[in-house]
Amino acid sequence: MGGGMGISQGASLRIVTERSKVAMPETNIGLFPDVGGGYFLSRCPGASGEYLALTGQLMAGGEAIALGLADKLVNSADMPALWDVLSSQPSLSVSDRLDRLEDLLGGSQAIPEPAWLNGQIDAIFSLETISEIVTALDNDGSDWANQTLDVLYRRSPLMLHVVLRQIRIGRQLSLADDLRMERAMIRHCFYTDHLGRMGQSSETIEGIRALAIDKIRTQHGIQFISKRCPKRWLSPSLSVPGQRNSILWPIWTKPIMVLHEETVTCPYCWESITLLVDPSESQVYTEDCFVCCRPILVRSDVDGDYVSVQVTQEDLGF
Repeated sequence: MGGGMGISQGASLRIVTERSKVAMPETNIGLFPDVGGGYFLSRCPGASGEYLALTGQLMAGGEAIALGLADKLVNSADMPALWDVLSSQPSLSVSDRLDRLEDLLGGSQAIPEPAWLNGQIDAIFSLETISEIVTALDNDGSDWANQTLDVLYRRSPLMLHVVLRQIRIGRQLSLADDLRMERAMIRHCFYTDHLGRMGQSSETIEGIRALAIDKIRTQHGIQFISKRCPKRWLSPSLSVPGQRNSILWPIWTKPIMVLHEETVTCPYCWESITLLVDPSESQVYTEDCFVCCRPILVRSDVDGDYVSVQVTQEDLGF
């Protein structure tokens, strides 16, 4: 869930079991689906990404596969054997080990559609605003609609507006640009001068106090402040790249920048590995080989657009 979910979405093979619980429930504490949530949730089928982001719907392992958020469903009792496939032959390359694992897992699986994936999700959660979504749910009147309304009414009204726009803009962005956007957003969650209030009176601080610290589980115990989404909040932090007044992180700035990929040979295990090198400056640093896990000394020399990389054993130096 949350950060762990975000990190797992970057994996080439995402395995779940019957015990897996998958969700991005950040709106529950007055936050937004971070760690790339705007990128991977927006790529779920139809408007299911909006639904998952706004409600924090909990998914079982198989349900995550149906939504494109996992790849393989296995029995939890089989996990030790799968780990053994990855670790039992250290002489194999990482790609060979993954190939063996995928062969063992087999081909496509028949995954039933989640029971909660109501047919109205696409029609309602594709509407333009939170107000329209709430009105449509109210007019629907079904048990599903009433339960969904109850969930949304327990969320921060401000963050519902923010999250809806996050998902919509995230569909237009690369992963790197989405992460730049989310870094700006997280600052707005904790530094709230632009909302006319400070520190502990922010939505996120209140949500963390109520649910993570005081363990309050009732709507009455959470005093979310905003009842609407001020344009001042959205405009500076959720701009499309190239739009005037955008504060998305420029391409050349840290902490998330475009990195140069360089394939080198580990001086210990002689496997080919890919390093991500900062192209803005020459550096000497240590990085562990992801095959043998031994420390490699890396030297990157930058000359304009040209980047050259050398590696050696850590104790030898350059």
